[in-house]
Amino acid sequence: MKTLDTQTSAPAFSTAGLPAQSISREVLLEKYAKGNETSVQDVRMRVAAALAANESPDRRVFWEQQFL
Repeated sequence: MKTLDTQTSAPAFSTAGLPAQSISREVLLEKYAKGNETSVQDVRMRVAAALAANESPDRRVFWEQQFL
């Protein structure tokens, strides 16, 4: 039985426990990778660093790890 997300009224699904699919990785890299990024982790690290860049300099490393 599907449950509804009370905020969006959309079915609530979880991807936890699902195996990674190679097509998902390929699409993510083709669409979102920049420069020399060759892995999903590279993309995630770039995004985390960009988000953390808005934090105070003494807290950027902490927040980068939180976002990652």
